[in-house]
Amino acid sequence: MPKNPPDDSSASPSTPRVPLVDALEQSDRVSLVYGLETSRRFVREQAGIVNFDDSRPHPFSLKLIGQNPGERQEAETRGPTTADVLNNQAFRTFRTSDVREYSLFNPEARMLYPTPLTQTEALREHRETSTKDHSPQDQRVFAHYQEGLLGSKYSPVATLGRDADSMAKKENMPLPGGDPKAEGQVMFRHQTALACKFGIDFGQQYGKILFELGSKPPGDKEHFDPHRAPEKRVDDGRGSQSSGVTLRSITNVELRKAFRTDQGDDHLSFFSGGQKTQAPWDSNPNAGWSKYAWDRIDKHTVQGHLTPEQGDALKNTLETAKANGTLGRETFRSINSEINQHIPQKPTPATNSPYPLLDEAYKALKTVEGKHPLPEIHTTEERTRVAAALATQMQKHGITEIGGMVHNDKTNALVLWDSSKNSDLAKRFDLKVEDALKMPTQDSLKTLDRAPKSSSPEPHTVAIPDPQTVAIKAKL
Repeated sequence: MPKNPPDDSSASPSTPRVPLVDALEQSDRVSLVYGLETSRRFVREQAGIVNFDDSRPHPFSLKLIGQNPGERQEAETRGPTTADVLNNQAFRTFRTSDVREYSLFNPEARMLYPTPLTQTEALREHRETSTKDHSPQDQRVFAHYQEGLLGSKYSPVATLGRDADSMAKKENMPLPGGDPKAEGQVMFRHQTALACKFGIDFGQQYGKILFELGSKPPGDKEHFDPHRAPEKRVDDGRGSQSSGVTLRSITNVELRKAFRTDQGDDHLSFFSGGQKTQAPWDSNPNAGWSKYAWDRIDKHTVQGHLTPEQGDALKNTLETAKANGTLGRETFRSINSEINQHIPQKPTPATNSPYPLLDEAYKALKTVEGKHPLPEIHTTEERTRVAAALATQMQKHGITEIGGMVHNDKTNALVLWDSSKNSDLAKRFDLKVEDALKMPTQDSLKTLDRAPKSSSPEPHTVAIPDPQTVAIKAKL
């Protein structure tokens, strides 16, 4: 990937840049640009980025994190400016044996990383490897975004535990019918929409969201009616259309999320053709947004988050503003703020491990590596393979809880024993590392007992770094 500024000699230096580009370059916070791919391409061109390889996943070069104004380089090596770039590193460009199709949701990946713990470790490893050439500041932003996503209700690891048919119906996609590859496609599509929602939260909390609505008037029903579900012209999250499939517009999903969580112009701004404009629900509040607000009130009244009296009061506020001709962004912000404060915070979806012995062996192996690095183990995939082999031996020897594990330097074997306090009754075994690496993970899983499904599994928690540590709020 080139590290020199792209040749923008074809752009006249006297050509004034659009306000959106100035807003990005002058901002000292993380800025995320949202909009259909055609809109994002327009902004890239306005920023003077020409002759870039458009086959790469959304190369973008507007936000100049930690650099002097006027300098321009690929954001792939300098810093994120779209939710796509952040999501690419968080989960979208994850590869398995050089196969990137559908990321972690690829059938091969699901076999190699069969538990939430190993899936999380694999995603972290991918992000660390793929961003190693970025600046330290950029790496911290990528890490903070990924950890926040993994620890949220929008986590890709949680998506793996959801029903693929339900996701397909929500995304207007054909039912996968149990086909692992089709399930992966559905999960990837659904997760992209979820992650873009998370990006709205992330951007408004730590920086700023800028929507490029394109040349069409804000509120145009073809693209921005919040009630319009399937659309013929949509961005499927990869800058292209899925052949033969009518999908929900991710832009609509993002706009609805922004509408519900609007914190004002300092956090959320709108542009049309690069020029500053009003929010769609401000310039054209009756283009579906009024009904959407009404439906939100009804929904949360039915769900018990609002009392009937509170719901009636909010509807009265909405109707009064419509009658007075004052319906717009401030009214919607007031109504949504009242609704949001009564909605209970959803916990991170519980994702119990189907193979608890594998996870216990994986943790023990990491502890051993922390004291004595094992030269044969270089990747999460290899570590998972050794852990799976250890787990099968634990099951064979009747060990349900590890008392300890060490590495025997002379035999290059892992020595594992159970937690029995009676040394005479303690169970133990030796497993050579090279032998464990010869056993594919999926072969080990064939003999490993699965944990029974629980109606209330323990949540899979992910440590989220302190925002102060990653210095996102500071001037980068």
